[in-house]
Amino acid sequence: MVVGNKEDLYEDEQVPKNEAKDFAKQINAIFKNTSCKTSTGINELFEEIGKHFLNHNLKITSNLNKDEILKERKRIAIEKLRNENQSTSKGCC
Repeated sequence: MVVGNKEDLYEDEQVPKNEAKDFAKQINAIFKNTSCKTSTGINELFEEIGKHFLNHNLKITSNLNKDEILKERKRIAIEKLRNENQSTSKGCC
């Protein structure tokens, strides 16, 4: 993800927005412009990050509903706990 900050100071822009967007496109990244001072784009930035990792880690398609997503998250968490328990187990003898 390529993030531009200080959107509220656009008159002092050091890198043109189009150049940043083009760079993001070249590296197959998402571009977001933000301002912490005015909260512009902050929620959208984190929503995009969350969507990316949720889709990547859970392999969710747009067809899944909320219940299916929660069920998949639970399945992954249980699988992770089982794997952790197996790797720390020393055996019985």
